[in-house]
Amino acid sequence: MFKRLVVFCLVIFTFFFVYAEDSSDYFLAVSAYKDGFYDVAEMSLHDYLRRAEDKKKILFANYLLYKINFKKKNFDEAMKYIGFIKNTKDERINLKDVRADKLFIFTLKDCEAAKGYLDKNFYNETLAVYLRSNCNVDKNISNKSLRLRLPTELRLFLAVKLKDNPDEVVKQFSKLNLNRITNEYKKSFAVYFYKNKKYDYFWKIYNIYKDNNLVNLALERVWNLKMYNSFINSFEINRKKFIISSVNYCRAYEAYKKLGKNADCNLLDKCFDEKNADYYKTKISCYQNNSDKDGFEKSFYMAFEKYREVACEFGVYGYEIGRVDISVLQKCSNKYAIAEQLIVKDDGKAVLKLMNNDNSDRGKYYKVLAYLLLEDTGSAEKIFNSIKNKKIKNELLKLLK
Repeated sequence: MFKRLVVFCLVIFTFFFVYAEDSSDYFLAVSAYKDGFYDVAEMSLHDYLRRAEDKKKILFANYLLYKINFKKKNFDEAMKYIGFIKNTKDERINLKDVRADKLFIFTLKDCEAAKGYLDKNFYNETLAVYLRSNCNVDKNISNKSLRLRLPTELRLFLAVKLKDNPDEVVKQFSKLNLNRITNEYKKSFAVYFYKNKKYDYFWKIYNIYKDNNLVNLALERVWNLKMYNSFINSFEINRKKFIISSVNYCRAYEAYKKLGKNADCNLLDKCFDEKNADYYKTKISCYQNNSDKDGFEKSFYMAFEKYREVACEFGVYGYEIGRVDISVLQKCSNKYAIAEQLIVKDDGKAVLKLMNNDNSDRGKYYKVLAYLLLEDTGSAEKIFNSIKNKKIKNELLKLLK
């Protein structure tokens, strides 16, 4: 009887010893994992699994081994343990993480396999992982995503990945609440839609958000549509609030001209990036068209100092309105052309003043014509006889016939 009792106690003791040792490895592994001691946790889990029989603990042990190897970037090992994890009711096992991590491993090795797995496991978490990879996003993924209630940031990310397919971007964009999008995204999508000629969507954004860049694009669009009145109205409103590009200042000037209105000549100050000859020519012409004598005089003399040839093109007009003296025009390299204009206008006195200091044969040519206009034939003949160039004399003779 005593021997039987000893044997029975020995069996019971051995059973509890093995069970305690088995559980200690498991609980040590779980505790070490929680504390971030992954190497200790991994060794303890392997020790436990050599003798383990509890299915629930085995399942969680494999889950932890997958998590540890994934953290260590031992992805082949992680995938092996993922294979042991099936649908489970264990609240400790995050199946979303499992799906996402499995897809991540696929994306590192085979995009087609990753796409196939995503197609069968199309969830927010798997789509997010796929989008962060270098794998291609196609129309099928775009269309399937439309059935999901994606967070705004994920929907935006998907739209960005589809940038080479504007029609698909439009579909994604239509699912977004514009009020939840940051201004940076608003700007990026507005520019994208503009460049891809999706103007309806550009205007949708523009109606709730504007900045310097978008305002200039809007003006460009209206200009291209030749809606000059609308362009001017928008330009005048927006230039008070935003920085308008030089090209749109030029367009505003041209729009006024196309509508037959006097343009503000000061628009040209921001139209031209450089105050060069073209700037002064256009500015003087503007004042001339506007009959702005003060503006004309100021611009004429500024140009006369820097770009004399440009100013001299407007010399006759300046003289006629009494803002430019003939003596100033004597310094013009095109003074003979000016003389021609004055001759046409029958202004002999002005021609004589212009040629006052010019004793060349060409200068005398115009003096002869001026005296004839003034009906002073004696002076005309005297000057004519002093001309040495036979060609110039013949030109005069032809005119006098």
